[in-house]
Amino acid sequence: MLVVSDTTLTTLSPSGLEVTNKWDYADVVDVQPASSNKTEFTLLLKKDKKCDSLKFSCDFRASLLTKVLSYKHLFADKSRECSVSYRNRCYQKCFKEI
Repeated sequence: MLVVSDTTLTTLSPSGLEVTNKWDYADVVDVQPASSNKTEFTLLLKKDKKCDSLKFSCDFRASLLTKVLSYKHLFADKSRECSVSYRNRCYQKCFKEI
C-alpha cells in the first residue's frame, strides 16, 4: 500500500499495515505512468548519489498520481541533485521498460 501524506510517501505492508518504506518528497525525483498499462506507475527516487526506481500498481492511478503531483514543488531539484548525464542515466534505467 502506498500512502500519500502532506510530507511523505509511505509504503505499508498490506497484511499488518506496518511501515515498510518512507520517503520525504525531497527524495522524489519524478513519478511517471506506464504507457503500456493503465494501472502501473514508477517512482524515481534519489538515494545518496544514485537513483532508484520503484514500480507500483493502482486501480485508481490517475487520482493517485494527481495527488502525488500536487506535491511536485517539494520534489528533489533535478538540476541540482543530479547532473544532466546522471539524470539521463536514471531516466533510461527507470523508464526504458515502461
